[in-house]
Amino acid sequence: MVQGYSTVHGKVVSLDCATATVEVEDHTSGILTIIDMCTRSPECIPLRDISSSSVAEALLGVFSRVGLPDRIHSDR
Repeated sequence: MVQGYSTVHGKVVSLDCATATVEVEDHTSGILTIIDMCTRSPECIPLRDISSSSVAEALLGVFSRVGLPDRIHSDR
């Protein structure tokens, strides 16, 4: 197994936040990307801002649907 990758769906995820470079109609200013490291399937969640409370709320929504991963990779 390559380091950082998983052979089991949903066990290892990678996440990152990015800010919008242009103004968007619905006033979102950021996006949270989550990638399952086994299937490489992405999920993108629009955020009003990239504060810790907004990110935590988005993660809670995702993890309540798919379950908690064993490991989370992030650059922050």
